[in-house]
This record gives sequence, C-alpha cells and structure tokens, in this order.
Amino acid sequence: MKRDKLNNRRKIDIKPRGMEVLPKSLSNDDLFLYNLSYLDQLFPEKVLFSIKETASVLNVSDDFISNRIRTGKLKTTRLGDRSMINKLTLANIITKGV
Repeated sequence: MKRDKLNNRRKIDIKPRGMEVLPKSLSNDDLFLYNLSYLDQLFPEKVLFSIKETASVLNVSDDFISNRIRTGKLKTTRLGDRSMINKLTLANIITKGV
C-alpha cells in the first residue's frame, strides 16, 4: 500500500478483478456488448430480473425503478402481477441510462 503525501493516508486500489481497462473511445454498440457480457458473467442463468434485483444491480432504490416503469421509460415483461426487466434492457440502461 502506498502512502499519500498530502494527508498521510493509505491508498487502496479498488479495481474489480477480471475486468480489463476499457479504451476511452468505445462506440455505444461496443459498450452495450461489453455490459451485456459482464451481466452474463455475473448472472449466467438469469434472463429476467425483478424490480428489486434491477435496483440492486443499478445501485438505485426500488421506488426509482418502479417510477420509471410506471412512466413508461423502462420496458418490462409481465409475469402475472410481477414486472420483470429483461437482461438486454438492463444492459441498455447501464449503457445509455434511463
């Protein structure tokens, strides 16, 4: 660990393991494919995510996701009374935002 000269604190490198550094000039399509493959690595068996799972992946509240569904800004798949978010939609949200 390195010592920072300004405030004498330890610096900790917090880089996810297994993730390569992305080039700065990626197209949206390349970034979308990268995000989709990353979601495939994290959740290989999942295709649909619940509101709570989506909120957890995006690090936002359940209410934020529910409001976006209600206003029509987020596409969902209905399974009975549950709204589920497709993995492709989730990768698109990570790439372009809501």
